[in-house]
Amino acid sequence: THIRKRTNDKTNSCYSYKNIPTVNIQVMCDSDKNIVYISPCYTGRTHDSTALSSSAVFEHLECDNTPLLREHCYVVADLGYACSGKVIRPYSQGRIDRNDPSYSLFNNWHRSVRSIVENTFKDVKFRCYSFKAGCRARNFKELSDQIQAGFVLHMFAKRHEDELFKRKRTVVPFNVHPSLYNTNGAELREKIRCLLKKQFDEKNQNNQN
Repeated sequence: THIRKRTNDKTNSCYSYKNIPTVNIQVMCDSDKNIVYISPCYTGRTHDSTALSSSAVFEHLECDNTPLLREHCYVVADLGYACSGKVIRPYSQGRIDRNDPSYSLFNNWHRSVRSIVENTFKDVKFRCYSFKAGCRARNFKELSDQIQAGFVLHMFAKRHEDELFKRKRTVVPFNVHPSLYNTNGAELREKIRCLLKKQFDEKNQNNQN
């Protein structure tokens, strides 16, 4: 995600594609919106895929069996990342077959899962107002420490809220099909798309009967 940086330097390398100074920070969360990984900050011009490949978590996501993720779990990422290893992203518009609804079905499914990540970022920025208004620091390291500390404080407050309101951990019953075991992001995306297409065709056939 991008967090705004307050600066008066018009030629700052932190200026992102949004034409505002930002820092790019790689964040991972689970299905309960708990932050499980925070990377150091990168300049706003740094592409998401480049930032991920430069982070300490990249090698873990390229392995089949990694202690970073639970068994048969993947990272749901946006279009800024490559679909490989344990990372799964939606289909880009250039790869979608307009006559095949399965691509849109997969992207809609991906968007619904991805909403958990987006809502997590909204919660963090709501609690840490400087993330929305803009962070100011004397140097880039101080800025990186400030942002990482904000995420840590957010998780500290969230866990106390969970205990206070007795929120239970989300447990979604889901039986993983054996054909989806030990596949990389690109293969998994294709298999899920085919399964969604099969369900779509069966539903249409039942409606016709």
